[in-house]
Amino acid sequence: MAPRDIASVFSRYFVVGFFLPAFFAALVLGLVLPGDWFPSRYRESSLGTQTLILGGAALLAALLLSGVHHQVLRLFEGYPIQRLRGRRVLGKLESWRRGRWEQRFDILDAKRNEPRGSPARTPAAIRLSTCFPPSRGPSVANAVR
Repeated sequence: MAPRDIASVFSRYFVVGFFLPAFFAALVLGLVLPGDWFPSRYRESSLGTQTLILGGAALLAALLLSGVHHQVLRLFEGYPIQRLRGRRVLGKLESWRRGRWEQRFDILDAKRNEPRGSPARTPAAIRLSTCFPPSRGPSVANAVR
């Protein structure tokens, strides 16, 4: 393995995207968790050595994360759920969601297609529609030309 290969693995993308989040998460866990969660050698070490140990663990976690980041992204994008669409539970959920969407659309469509004399329209709206009917002919911009 050439030094160039090692340098490409530890690029800025790797350090910022994988190592630093893993290191700070390990550092916070090292400070928050009680001491009996860690081995005795870790507890007996100095603060600098504990930080180096956490850095090594973070490096291993970052290498693992860089290897599985594509699968994690696919999980967050919902691709595994799409495979379950044909199953019974998600089929019922999807049909319920589609029914609610169609119900809302029907309500909006009914409001838009109300007859002009319906009581839902205000007197001002009725007066505007009689004084200024919608134009079916060419628009004003086309008439000026």
